[in-house]
Amino acid sequence: MNSLEQLEAKMTDEFNTYRSWLLSQPPEEILNHAYEYSTKQDIILNVADAGLSPAQLETMLRSPCPLEDVFKDYQQMDSLSYPAWDFRDVISQRADDAMEQQRAVPIYDGTAREANERGELDKFKASAEADENCKTAIENAIARNYDGSRLNTKAAIAEVREQFGEKRMARVTASLIANRPHDGRISPENRAWADKKAISKEIGSGHTHPGLLDIFAARLREGERKRERGAER
Repeated sequence: MNSLEQLEAKMTDEFNTYRSWLLSQPPEEILNHAYEYSTKQDIILNVADAGLSPAQLETMLRSPCPLEDVFKDYQQMDSLSYPAWDFRDVISQRADDAMEQQRAVPIYDGTAREANERGELDKFKASAEADENCKTAIENAIARNYDGSRLNTKAAIAEVREQFGEKRMARVTASLIANRPHDGRISPENRAWADKKAISKEIGSGHTHPGLLDIFAARLREGERKRERGAER
């Protein structure tokens, strides 16, 4: 099942739960939900035509209630702008807004103990959750863009960057390498880079082949060097 099919299935399950609840309500309450019922059906029918990118799909799949998210956005639209919108636009915008929120989560560099001492556990937990989600995004992007003989690093990096930004992507990639201290399939250059960038919180993974992770990290480093040279000019 690909990401689009997973999202459709998740929304359908969410709708079926809502429908079961609705059928248990008195007739008057059911009538009050006629608009919501039909709108949610239309949202599901339009997901496949929304043209969502892999990054958008993955972001929406992280939500516990993507159908409700889109429905609330649709409800909040200014009625005067309605002719300019359709369900596909709303679905795509919901994904973009969710990605923007992901990228905006501040990176917390301290440990859990330090965060507790500072009264900043909420910030630590939010950053740690974003790190874990970024790790999964890296694994998925590598898997999605590897055809069995070649890794499309440009596409894989672009997918993760769109969801989490450059800085978090780099530090999580570095952490994945740093937590493979004795793996000879990681180049010395990438290991030295990772030792400088890795976060204190352990992020381990056995889902991605070290060789592919090494290629991914090398392309990240190449991008960093290009930006640094550009900044020096």
